[in-house]
Amino acid sequence: MSAADDGVPSSQQVDQLLGSSKLALALESDRYKHLLDHAPVAVAVSRGSGAEQHVVYITRRSRI
Repeated sequence: MSAADDGVPSSQQVDQLLGSSKLALALESDRYKHLLDHAPVAVAVSRGSGAEQHVVYITRRSRI
């Protein structure tokens, strides 16, 4: 992010974060799950692809 922006990440930055293998490793930590549970957004994490895809984590804000 640049100093001139409003603090909102660009779509490219978001894509880089979501595509990062480091994010997947971080989400395996209860510490980061706790952090995400308190973020003002819904987050769902899945593993696999196609018919084999399944949800492995979902934040509290995602739950109905």
